[in-house]
Amino acid sequence: MEGSMSSSKLEKTLARVKQRIGDHQFYEAHQALKTVAARYIKAQQYDQAIELLYHGAQELLTAGEGGSGGDLSCYLIDTYKLAKIPVDSASKARVVQLFNLFKEDEPRRKEFVQDAVQWSALYGEVGYGDPELFHIFGSAFASEDLPYDAEKFLLLGTKDSPIVLAELLYEWFSEDPEVVTVSFYISRAVLGYLTVGNVRGAGLSLDHYLSKFVASGRTTQPKVLSVAGDDITEFSQFPLLNFLQLLIRTCQRKNADLFKRLRFRYKNDIKDAFDGEIDEALGKIGERFFDIQFRTQANLLQDLMGSLFSGPPRGDQNRPQIQGNDLD
Repeated sequence: MEGSMSSSKLEKTLARVKQRIGDHQFYEAHQALKTVAARYIKAQQYDQAIELLYHGAQELLTAGEGGSGGDLSCYLIDTYKLAKIPVDSASKARVVQLFNLFKEDEPRRKEFVQDAVQWSALYGEVGYGDPELFHIFGSAFASEDLPYDAEKFLLLGTKDSPIVLAELLYEWFSEDPEVVTVSFYISRAVLGYLTVGNVRGAGLSLDHYLSKFVASGRTTQPKVLSVAGDDITEFSQFPLLNFLQLLIRTCQRKNADLFKRLRFRYKNDIKDAFDGEIDEALGKIGERFFDIQFRTQANLLQDLMGSLFSGPPRGDQNRPQIQGNDLD
């Protein structure tokens, strides 16, 4: 009986709020929702608070009130944390639905994404956050031409994320008139995935990128060589593309000696292209796959949310680069 009464009261509150929003009384609707939600939370009636905040945020965001709707969306995530709501299909669906209602330029969207990631890390199955949310956020940022934000999420996404990231990076490269930079763009994905231990992701992203590059006609037809039972597409003009392919195979085999020889073999090419900018990433890869001590293991999410590369290749200061803490 109490549950039905509570549900009825909630429905009446939502109906009144919808009426106020329909009358363009956005401030009044926003304040009413926060007040009633606070009462539910104080009484530890978290389910009711969540429903109220979710539907209220939906209404305000749909009405174009991004500030008020964003505030309630963040309040919803705060309630998730307070109530220790687990990451499941229902709780995640609310997050995705609200995210999709935000306008791209709404400032509160970034805060909402950060809050959602933190919640999913606390109460999901994966310590750095929910991969499906990462994929959804990253894919959205990719479609909005926000490569820095997109890649950070896609590197921690699902099995479908590597292709999305490769498409983004190839589109980025296709706008570069200098074909010699081809390895720079895809190295972001390969080194990023290997840094977090995802060999499969590194391979998928590189294969997809190379197939588009070969089909583009911006390079002579490469040779396919068999190296230790693996097919390697040899690019005579772009040695770092060969390096990235061999690096992935070396990580698969976890052969420390081969890793050291590979770095020595391509050290001049790496220096000429990156001037030391990927040394840290290679150090992390050596530590993860080959037990070559690099430094104390840092927080994974913090690392990926920071910078994988501190700058563009030497001699190209205009090339886009990852800036540290882009989502802070």
